[in-house]
Amino acid sequence: MLDVAAISLNPAIDETIFVDNFQLDSVNRSKKSIRDVGGKGINVASFLNSSKLKVASYGFLGEENSSIFDRFLNKYNIINENIKIAGKTRVNLKIVDEINSITTDINQEGFNVEEKDLKELEEKLFSKKIASWYVFSGSLPLGVPEDIYRSWIEKAKRLGAKTALDSSKNSFKKALEAKPDLIKPNIDELGQIYNKEFQNIKEVLEQIKKLSKEGIETICVSMGEKGALLLKNDSSFLAEAQKIKIVSTVGAGDAMLSGLIVANINSLSTIESIKLASAYSISALQTVGPYLQNMNIIKKYAKNINAVSI
Repeated sequence: MLDVAAISLNPAIDETIFVDNFQLDSVNRSKKSIRDVGGKGINVASFLNSSKLKVASYGFLGEENSSIFDRFLNKYNIINENIKIAGKTRVNLKIVDEINSITTDINQEGFNVEEKDLKELEEKLFSKKIASWYVFSGSLPLGVPEDIYRSWIEKAKRLGAKTALDSSKNSFKKALEAKPDLIKPNIDELGQIYNKEFQNIKEVLEQIKKLSKEGIETICVSMGEKGALLLKNDSSFLAEAQKIKIVSTVGAGDAMLSGLIVANINSLSTIESIKLASAYSISALQTVGPYLQNMNIIKKYAKNINAVSI
C-alpha cells in the first residue's frame, strides 16, 4: 500500500522568469527562465517522495503536453497514475524578482474535465484503499463540481484513510464539511471563506479552534512574515518566520503541508511538527521547482526554528 496518494486535478507547467526590479506597465528584460512541472498536488508528491515515502501522483494531464510530467515522475520514481485527457495542461507564469524578493504569479484556468474522466479517476482512487493518506490539493479545472473534494474526502474516510486538504475559495469551504484530518490554508485563504481580514494571531487562533471543535484534528495556517500557527489535539504552537534569502515563494505552502504529513506519519509532537513543517517550507523558499534541499539541511533548519506555545 502507498503511504500517500497525492491528488492533483489541475496541475501546471510552471514557467519561471527571473527579472530584476520587475516593473508593471514597462519593458522588462529576463536574465533567465526555467520550465518545470508544478501545481500543488505535483509539488506535494515530489516533496513527499524526497522524504522517502511511497507516493503516487493521481489526477489529470493534458495529452498534448504531458511528456514533461511523465519524464519528471519517472526520473524521481514517483508512481504515475495520472489520466491523460484531451487538451493541454495549463502553463502558469511566475515572475521572480530576486532583488526585491518578490514573486508574481499568473495562473491559467486549465483544461476541461468530462464526467467520464472523473468517474475513471474515482474508480482508481476509491475502489479500494490504496494509501494511508489521501492528499487533496490545488484548484479545480473546468468541468469539475465545487464539492468534489468534500465528496472524495468522505469516500477516503469511509475506506479508513487519513485525509489532508489544501485548497481555496468555495472548493475549500465545501470540503471542510467532510472534516478532513488535516488542513493547511494560508491566512488569506482562511479569511476568504469567512469573509474577514484577521487583525492578529489571536483572531486566527480563535477561528481555527472553532474548526477544531467541529472535528478537524490538525489545522495549520501559514502567515508569511508572521510565521505559521499549528493547532493539534488542543495544543497550539506558533513558529516564528526565519530571515532567509527567498528565491521563490512558489511551492512553499505545499512543502509545509508535506512536512506536516511526514510529522504525522512519524507521530511527532505538535511543537516538533510545526518546526519540521516550517523547515520544509524554508527549504522550498530557497529553490525553484518542486524540489527540496538535502534532508540533513532541513533537519538543521528545524532545530533552529523558534516555536512557542500560545
